[in-house]
Amino acid sequence: MSLPHGGNIYHYAKKYGIPEGDFLDFSASINPLGPSPRAVKALRDAIPSLVNYPDPGSGILTSAITEKFGIPEQSILAGNGSTELIYLIPRALRPRRALLPVPSFTDYDRALRLAGCVNTHFPLLEAEGFAPDVDRLVKAMSGQDMLFLCNPNNPTGVLLDRDAVQYILKAAKRSKTFVVLDEAFIEYAPGRSALDFAATHRGVAVLRNFTKFYGMPGLRAGWLAAQQDVVKKLTASREPWSVNTLAEHAAAASLADSAYEKKSLALVDAEKEYLFAGLSRIPGISPYPPSVNFVFARLDYPGADADTLAESLASKGILIRSCGNFRGLDRRFVRLAVRSRSDNEALLAALRPALADTL
Repeated sequence: MSLPHGGNIYHYAKKYGIPEGDFLDFSASINPLGPSPRAVKALRDAIPSLVNYPDPGSGILTSAITEKFGIPEQSILAGNGSTELIYLIPRALRPRRALLPVPSFTDYDRALRLAGCVNTHFPLLEAEGFAPDVDRLVKAMSGQDMLFLCNPNNPTGVLLDRDAVQYILKAAKRSKTFVVLDEAFIEYAPGRSALDFAATHRGVAVLRNFTKFYGMPGLRAGWLAAQQDVVKKLTASREPWSVNTLAEHAAAASLADSAYEKKSLALVDAEKEYLFAGLSRIPGISPYPPSVNFVFARLDYPGADADTLAESLASKGILIRSCGNFRGLDRRFVRLAVRSRSDNEALLAALRPALADTL
């Protein structure tokens, strides 16, 4: 059975008796470089501060975001990863009806349902490469209080350009639909962010995190940008001290490391093409052209079963993400993170016999 999320090394280490450090994890799409060296230094330097409570306003991180992106501090809210904010937004804003393109990140649906919202699912069609028909999406927003939109989308990797996003935001303003725009992977697509719209468009919150690009899923740091009145309402509904001191300092330091950002982009740009080309040569698997740091792929053989393939690889110390538990997908689809060249080579080498074992 598919696990709710990727990256659960602990489950498979216990199941197969393999040390956690011996796994190659392609199930979670994390920067193969790991955290920025500046972030690691900031962690060490912040240890003496652990005797104090965290800053409830995350001032160091908020100031770093303002300096890098030019967003007013009053329009920024830091969180315990963007996941905290995904759950906070419906709880605080209380939408009655929401529109969710599917397949997409599964926690949107859960967060809304827990807040008592009725969700309508907008299908992204395999025949259209899972790209949204923007006009059809805009039409479907009528009567909806909220839209969750992931760009680039997880797990399909489909990337909307800025014009398309702006078109959706303008239509949402007319229909009075609040848009939550999740840009979890946008750092891998320079120039495509709609972050600047958050300050000028009423009724939109743009989410960012320090997991996918900045390589720190274990620290849990994220943030959003929205108009000041939205930030105030969200702040009033959240628990205190949700961002710990170490996460705040490491996240702020990451934003200042331009050399790390350039190196990360160069590595992922090269390796995503290498992995895509390698997958394209393996019979029984059809990858979609990648836009970010993972490759979405379809298994193309009779009786294809991503769960079976994932278990076969896991027993050998390689984890991939079966996508069968995403609404709108089935067990023909997998998501494969981009890692280092040697790791990608190991995955490609293991896939051929693993696929043969499933036939």
